[in-house]
Amino acid sequence: MVISNYSGGDVTVARMESKSGRILIFTSRYLPYERPGHEVEELLKDLADKGHLIMGCDDNAHHFQWGSNDTNVRVESIFDFILKYNLKICKRGNDTTFQIKDRAEVIDLNLTKKDESLIQDWKVFPECSFSDHRKIVFKILVEGIHQKPHRNTKKANLHKFMNLTISRLHCFDNMVLTSTLDTDNSVNVITNALLDCLEKVSPLTYQAKLRRDSRRLYNQKRKENRTGMPMRYPSTSTTARSSAYLGYASSSQ
Repeated sequence: MVISNYSGGDVTVARMESKSGRILIFTSRYLPYERPGHEVEELLKDLADKGHLIMGCDDNAHHFQWGSNDTNVRVESIFDFILKYNLKICKRGNDTTFQIKDRAEVIDLNLTKKDESLIQDWKVFPECSFSDHRKIVFKILVEGIHQKPHRNTKKANLHKFMNLTISRLHCFDNMVLTSTLDTDNSVNVITNALLDCLEKVSPLTYQAKLRRDSRRLYNQKRKENRTGMPMRYPSTSTTARSSAYLGYASSSQ
């Protein structure tokens, strides 16, 4: 989700929340040559403590620290900025990020405010980006919530399941089992065939928590409407309650 009040011509700020509740704040911006600017400092003051901040910037600063061939005056203000806000440099290696016909330099950085170990496999993409700036790619490690898969066999196409099973197991029509080993092998073949056919007609799915909560609240509201008895709502999000109520209101009209 783009945070519009911090975004503009030279900057884009976006917020993302993982399934486990971790908040990530991404910002991509051009830093003016003189100094980072008060807009960047306001951004860090307002948002740095509200999530894991990851900043990508064209900083125009040369320094051996991130693989440049020389240093320039611009780097002093960038280093002051990095030290002031305790930022960490995520760049790895010496690959150039800016390239034109007669010059190649490292002037693009990724900075982060907190744990830089979340950023993995940082690299400069080798393929053409159709720009004088090369693409920078990396992975962000965020923990997820383990969800148990669900198989809704009530919606399975039983006719299709029978046809698939007959097609897979027709080889057993005239088979004669002469040993315990033959029996064991046949059991394994039949079991795998049945599971494979079941997966085709009723695959495992992961149910979204919000949808599950909304459906539960919707059913409770319908029951309340039929019985006239108020129902106690479980502890859940306002969004889920609103979704359930709107679903109920639409069905009642």
